[in-house]
Parts: sequence; structure tokens; C-alpha cells
Amino acid sequence: SENNWSLNLDEVEEYFKQGCKMFIVNFPHNPTGATLAASELSRIVALCKQYDVWLLSDEVFKGLEHSVEHKLPAVADLYDKGISVGVISKGFGIPGIRIGWLVCKNRQLLGKVVNIKGYISVCNSQVDELLASVILRKHEELTRRNLSFVLKNKKLLIDFNAVLGNKIEVFIPNAGCCIFAQTQTGAKMLVDKVAKQSNFLLYPSAVFKSKVQAVRIGFGSKRFGEFLKAVN
Repeated sequence: SENNWSLNLDEVEEYFKQGCKMFIVNFPHNPTGATLAASELSRIVALCKQYDVWLLSDEVFKGLEHSVEHKLPAVADLYDKGISVGVISKGFGIPGIRIGWLVCKNRQLLGKVVNIKGYISVCNSQVDELLASVILRKHEELTRRNLSFVLKNKKLLIDFNAVLGNKIEVFIPNAGCCIFAQTQTGAKMLVDKVAKQSNFLLYPSAVFKSKVQAVRIGFGSKRFGEFLKAVN
């Protein structure tokens, strides 16, 4: 992206002026790895207050900010109509545990969410709940572990400019564990080529409804070095 996937807040305000009930954000962002500056988040909250807009924040990669300066507070702590969503599977790197949470100061909204949840599924897996409670007691230790993999692999992104001979353009993020590598080659064709020749799974931009030709590549795994060797 020409602007490194940054958010144009003037455009956001224009949409608010036209009428908007809820604004949804996802930072650290999947698939680009983009994040907000603290000043940008403050302006978003201010705009939501000004136009009386609910702010839903998908914070599933929270904890994988690459430095303290890029850490952001939970939206639910900043705004009475702010909603923060989190899960065990992403930032903690344990995708088999299907437990998440929604946090909001508005009790009326929480009541509605609980009622709807009851129609979707009566209860969670007791095994998942037990494991999640253990994980959350060790959340800082797990986050440090996962972040160590991310920061080690991030150094490898500096020279990462081609996949199986196809040139790519990489924006190196300051948060999260994925990049959205732009390519002049068809994204789906490149994904299929990597799967067949190297046995690694990437995701084409069409999955994310993006008009940009790009592939999502995760760099949070201990095996990321193996992936680079396979596609170089």
C-alpha cells in the first residue's frame, strides 16, 4: 500500500457525517500488520463520541506489539460505547482453545449479547474453559514467548523480497505476526504454487476482499526460517 496501510481519519469522519451506527477496527491488523498511533486511537474515540457511534475493536492480536511504544489500551477502557473483543487463540498462539471474550461498560449491550449467545450455543467446552483459565494465569509468560519468535523472524523480513522467483513488496509492521506481501503475480496463482512446491499455506488477497494483489504470510512460527528457505 502507498500509505503503509494507514487509516485516513478524515475519510472516517466523512462516513460518520453520512450516518454510522458502529465503527469496527482491528489492530494489530490482520492481514497487514498495521497498527495505530496512540494519537490516532484517541481521535477515533473522540469522533465516535462526537457522532455517538459504537466502537467495536477486534483486539485478538493484542500483546504482540513489537515495542512498548506501540501498545494501545483496550477500547473498552476508553469509551462507554467501546467494545473490545479478544481470544485465546491468536496472541497467545494456542488456536486449539476456542475461548474468547467481549468487554464493554454498557450493561444493556452485554445483556443483549448474552441472550444472543444463548441461542447460538448453550455453553462452552468445559475442557476449553479449564485450559483457558490456566493459560490466562500465565498470559505474560506466553506473550513474551510468542513475541520472541515474532521479533526474531521480523529480522528475516528485511531481505525477504521474492517467493519462488516472484518479486514481492513487504511492509514490515510494528505489531502482530503477519504481513500482506504485494505481488505483481496473481495472488491465487502464487498461493497454489507455494502449496504445491513447498507445502506451506498462504492466503490470497481475495480471502480478505482486497483489490490489492497480495498474499498473507504469517511470521510468528518457529518454522518461519524453514519457510523462507523453501521459497527462496
